[in-house]
Amino acid sequence: MRRLFLIVALFLTGCAAHYDRAGNYNNYTLTAPQAGQVAQNVATELARRYPARTVFSFPHDRSNVFSSALESAIRETGRGVTQDVSPGLHRLKYRLSYLNSHQFFIMTTVNQQHFQMLWSDDDGILTRLQTITQYEATHE
Repeated sequence: MRRLFLIVALFLTGCAAHYDRAGNYNNYTLTAPQAGQVAQNVATELARRYPARTVFSFPHDRSNVFSSALESAIRETGRGVTQDVSPGLHRLKYRLSYLNSHQFFIMTTVNQQHFQMLWSDDDGILTRLQTITQYEATHE
């Protein structure tokens, strides 16, 4: 029984370690240039969807390379970013998730809507995969 408890505890803490305090999920490691490339694509998509002067509530771990790159990329598009959680702001979070040894995806959620991007990592060279369908959803 003790062994079963330890296995379950290790499994749960291992999964929890990929979340930061704000609920962002990251289980794929990107270098700083790669993080910048992915963040720039996400920021461009956000700029397409939200007007200039939009402010995003984006609590995140500032020591995370991708989170910091995303914050900077969003600011470069003329949108604001704050760590504060306020009902009047657009709540932003992300899920950067491993698919296999050469692919990952980023799902960005703003309020109750999200969009996804698939990426291929071929020996450190990132390529955004163009999907056949565009999938956007609203969380209920």
